Amino acid sequence: MRITKMGTRLLGIGLAVAGAVTLAMETQATSLPSKVCFTVTNPGNGGMPTYFDANLSGHGWFDAWCVSPDTQIVYGRTYTALVLTAAEASGYVLNPQNFDLVAWVINQDFVGKPSQAGGDFTMGDVQNAIWLLIDDSLSVDQGPSDPARVQEIISAALANGEGFEAACGDRDILVLIPVAEGCNPNTTARELISQAIVIEIPAPCGPGTGTPGYWANHPEAWPVEQIEVGGMVYAKYDAIALMRASVKGGDKRYTLFPALVCAQLNILIGNDGSCVENEIEWADAWWAVFSGSKVAANSQAWKTAEPWYSKLDAYNNGLLCAPARD
Repeated sequence: MRITKMGTRLLGIGLAVAGAVTLAMETQATSLPSKVCFTVTNPGNGGMPTYFDANLSGHGWFDAWCVSPDTQIVYGRTYTALVLTAAEASGYVLNPQNFDLVAWVINQDFVGKPSQAGGDFTMGDVQNAIWLLIDDSLSVDQGPSDPARVQEIISAALANGEGFEAACGDRDILVLIPVAEGCNPNTTARELISQAIVIEIPAPCGPGTGTPGYWANHPEAWPVEQIEVGGMVYAKYDAIALMRASVKGGDKRYTLFPALVCAQLNILIGNDGSCVENEIEWADAWWAVFSGSKVAANSQAWKTAEPWYSKLDAYNNGLLCAPARD
């Protein structure tokens, strides 16, 4: 493991050194587990132009960047990695205090934009800037790049990126530390065995989602005194009573209703609900039709609604486009 230099903006190879700072940027919470199995492809052709695309088993594809050119990673090979915030990764990289600058750079979408130094910024320019910010070194396989454009990116990051924290609509970063070859999420290994990478994740929006249990037991947290579901207006405590209704006997109305009300409340308090807009609309229309009579678990009505419930439940538990509340 490399010795980490802390406390200043350390930019070697003739680049300017900024004044003393502390690490100000820490990645927001994410639904990813503490360890993942992943592979990378280079270059990254999906999403935004990036150095890597990282395929996290069970979690999909992520835009990614190389942290250090000093160690190699084999494209297509499966690795098990620790999933760390920028602050947690400080023991694995040379200049962890510059992760806020890296996050700022990623959010500027430099690739394809015109540079004052001439030409358009390339993926290689951005990757070289990240290498110099974090590792003080370069590689020869980053793709087309120009030192003047790289310096322009770094200078802009020094001027504008100190203390950057991703907000709603931005992209945050997590650091993957490969600790084992193959997929072994039960490994206790902590030593870096291959190239560390940064992946981009959506920054969470809003105060965090509560579950039906939270909203049913915290009426004081409700942002409204009544709520409309399926064209019918329910007073807060009437809605809570329905949320608490027993589902014994298989009446699936009382499975869907709490999830639907809960999702609406989570959005009303400021969480991003874009990933469940359709499910809320469909479930609301379903409630308007079926609220007056029992819905059996084996009925076509429930078979129609169950996928909507599952997605609403995942959203309410902080697994989709908004994080869970603390």
